Amino acid sequence: MLVAGVALCGCTQATQQTPDWLVCKQGGVDQASLERRAQACSALIHGEASRAEDLALAYRLHGEALRLSGAPDSALQEEDRAIGLNAADPLAYDERGMDELSLRRLDAAAADFGTAIRLDPRGAVGFDGRGAIERMRGDLAGAFRDADRAIELKPDWADPWGQRGLAYLANRRFDMALADFAQALRIDATQAFAIEGAAAAEAAKGDIKAATADYGRAQEVHIERRQYPAAIAVANKMVALAPNDPDALNARCWARAIADTDLDAALADCQQSLKLRPGSAEVLDSRAFVAFRQGRWRAAIQDYSAALAKNPKLSSSLYMRGVAKMRAGDSADGQADVNAATSADSDIADQYASYGVTP
Repeated sequence: MLVAGVALCGCTQATQQTPDWLVCKQGGVDQASLERRAQACSALIHGEASRAEDLALAYRLHGEALRLSGAPDSALQEEDRAIGLNAADPLAYDERGMDELSLRRLDAAAADFGTAIRLDPRGAVGFDGRGAIERMRGDLAGAFRDADRAIELKPDWADPWGQRGLAYLANRRFDMALADFAQALRIDATQAFAIEGAAAAEAAKGDIKAATADYGRAQEVHIERRQYPAAIAVANKMVALAPNDPDALNARCWARAIADTDLDAALADCQQSLKLRPGSAEVLDSRAFVAFRQGRWRAAIQDYSAALAKNPKLSSSLYMRGVAKMRAGDSADGQADVNAATSADSDIADQYASYGVTP
C-alpha cells in the first residue's frame, strides 16, 4: 500500500501488451516513472481502452500513479470511474481506500477496504489498509490481527511488516517494532515509513545516534522521490532529537534548499552547522545552494569554491559553481566547471535537473 511506498498494481491479470499498456502497468514509484505512467494511462483512457474492463483498469492504474505522485484527490476521481465501470474489482476498492486513507477519510477508507476483503478474502492489501486504520483509531488488537493476516497472505510484501511495526511502536514494544521494521527493510530498503518508524523506536529507547542516522536515511528516500515536504518533516525530527548535531542541521538546510522554501531558515541552519563543524565541505555545499536559490551568485560561487578547496572531488560543488558562474555572466568558466563535473559524475546534471536547476 502507499504508506510503504510500494505500488499496488495487480496487473498480471491484464493481457494488454501495447507500449502504452506496458508503461501504464509498470511498477516504478520514482517521480519520473510515475509521470510516464500517468501519461500512458491517460492516453489509454482517451484512446485504445474501449472495452469497459480495459477502461476500468486504465482508470485504476491512472489513479494509482496520481496517488503515488501525491495527488490523492485527482486519484479518487479515477478510482470512482474505475469502480463505476467494474464494481467487482477488489483492487479498485483497495486503491480508493488508500486514496482516502492518505486524505485521512478513515470511515470511507475502512468501508472500501472492507469491500475489498469481502470480494477477495485472500487479498493482503485490504487487511493491511484496515489494520492501518485500526492503529490510527487506537484499536491495536485489531491492527495486530489484520497485520498478522496480511503477513500470512503475502509474507514477501514489506508493508504489513512495517504496519505491524507501527502497531508495536504505538504499544511501546520497541524491540518487537524494530524487528518488524528490519524485516520490512530487508524486503524493500526504500520503505521510508519503516525507516522513520525504526528511528522513532530507537529514539524512544534513547539511542539518539541511531535514530538521527535513520531519519537521515528516510530523508534521502523522500528527496529521491521528490517528496520534499516529507523530507523537511523528517529533518525537523532530526533537529528536535539532536539540536546541536551539525549533520541534522545541515540535513534540514539541504532539504529546504532543494524544496526552495524557507531559505532564510535554511541559511540559519547551515550557519549554525558551520559553527559546530567549521569548514565542512558538505555544509558549505548546502549553504552555497541556499545562496544560489536566493540569487546570490557570487556568494554561492565563494562557498562552492571553499567546499572544493576542502574536497576537490565534490562534483555537486563543481557543477553548481559552474551554473552559478553562468548565472553571474561568466559563461566560459562556468561551462568549464560544468563539463568537468559531468565528466567526473555522469548523473550530476540529472540530479540537479530534478531540483529544477539546469545550466
